[in-house]
Amino acid sequence: MIKKSVKKLGALMLIGAMMVPTASYAREIGSLKYYKITTSEQTSPYLKKSNNYNATGGRYVFNFESTASGDSSAGVKHRLVNSNGSSRSGNTITYSGKRSVCQNTASAKYIYAVVTESGDLFDKDFFINASWSPDEA
Repeated sequence: MIKKSVKKLGALMLIGAMMVPTASYAREIGSLKYYKITTSEQTSPYLKKSNNYNATGGRYVFNFESTASGDSSAGVKHRLVNSNGSSRSGNTITYSGKRSVCQNTASAKYIYAVVTESGDLFDKDFFINASWSPDEA
């Protein structure tokens, strides 16, 4: 009789544990494949920020893999913005083949985009292969 009660209690606890909601978010990574960079600002698609590091300062990542033409000296100026277009970071320039981890004041569970433009006012339009995330990890 005690064994049956223990088994029932164990089964109920297991079912209860499976029903408890957990807050788990995956980091979103945006792909900017053959993405056009111009001397005027371009806004990427929005991604949801999952981690909240406001107490210590949040970070977003911009990974500039290459230009479509192979120009290794090209630079992209970028910053994080919220859905209202308000900046949540300062401007950073990342050069081809480099990865930048940038401070921001963004909050978890909201959507953000990266605003890009040519890092040199005299550059012509060019295409990049890059990725970015509103979360460092």
